[in-house]
Amino acid sequence: ELLLSKCGADPNITSSVNDQSALEIAARAGDLCSVMMLIKHGANIQSKSSAGKTVSEIVLNLDIPQAHQILAVLREAESKLIATK
Repeated sequence: ELLLSKCGADPNITSSVNDQSALEIAARAGDLCSVMMLIKHGANIQSKSSAGKTVSEIVLNLDIPQAHQILAVLREAESKLIATK
């Protein structure tokens, strides 16, 4: 979080290896805290993967214990985004 808040790290950076966003990587790893932190610091929850899927769509197909929690956080962020438009 220090890198994001104090050093201005980009929460929307993508991996040069697999073209996945930091948010997608955190979600695939089941890292709920990182997902929440990235969203808090402006990660684009509507961005699409190289396969054309949003992180929410990716999480729907994950077989990890945290999938429901991560999906709930993503949907809440999406709802807030829609409400501000």
